[in-house]
Amino acid sequence: MSSSLGRKGVPTTPLSPFVDAFLGYCIDRNLSLATLDAYAQTLERFTEFMQQHHPEVTSIAQVQVADVQGFRRHLRQASAAAGRELSAGTQAKYLAAIRSLLRYYSVVQGQAVMLRDNIALPKLTRAGPPPRITRQDVQALLQQPDPRKPWGRRDRAIIALLVDTGLRVGELCALNRRDVRVDLLGKRPFLELSLPNAAVGLGQEAQRLLKEYLDARDDSYQPLFIRHKPGKAQHTDDAQHRLTRQMIDRMLMRYARAAGLTVLPSARDLASIAQAAPS
Repeated sequence: MSSSLGRKGVPTTPLSPFVDAFLGYCIDRNLSLATLDAYAQTLERFTEFMQQHHPEVTSIAQVQVADVQGFRRHLRQASAAAGRELSAGTQAKYLAAIRSLLRYYSVVQGQAVMLRDNIALPKLTRAGPPPRITRQDVQALLQQPDPRKPWGRRDRAIIALLVDTGLRVGELCALNRRDVRVDLLGKRPFLELSLPNAAVGLGQEAQRLLKEYLDARDDSYQPLFIRHKPGKAQHTDDAQHRLTRQMIDRMLMRYARAAGLTVLPSARDLASIAQAAPS
């Protein structure tokens, strides 16, 4: 077995047998092929660096902290010369592979090698909180569906309900017509929906959009929101018409891109607006 995981043309170095033994151990532990390939590529680069810059090192027990530090500097300089310096996260992945190699020889093989903890990983800066969708973004979303189409009226009502109620997308998909007092839509400033686990309400805008959608439907299917596929055969089974969570998330992403939003919202993001609204 070679550290190239079957790739040809990879040069053999004095440290290659040590990498081969480590990769064989990883295979025996059923690590994923993606992880094995990442380890192989990283450690091949490290052994080639060691052969070029420290040819006197012929055993894993001879590797020192300064060698690994030099390898990290080499990676940064080589990537910068190519036009894109390695991120701290990518550097950490390279160093983590070397740490795993050392741990194998220290813990599993019981050899006197450099302690893996002597290799410090770069500190990763924590990203700030992700940008939140705003009510202005919601208005932009509502402008995207075509109200002349049945699916356009449906999608506007879905967006409005998610924002008004804070329902989870799975709960919204499970709604049936009987869960809504259709006869009262648009007649009250706040219309309550009685659900098994909660009572939520619709404001006037959500009521208006839902009424427009339901008034235009000429079917008897029970799901509150159904699929509308022109030219597709009709099914008598309600389950064939009920929307799924994946459908709603894809719909939101499509409209967000069309609206030019910098934040691509999920149904959960829209629900968070309702949860953050003052009571």
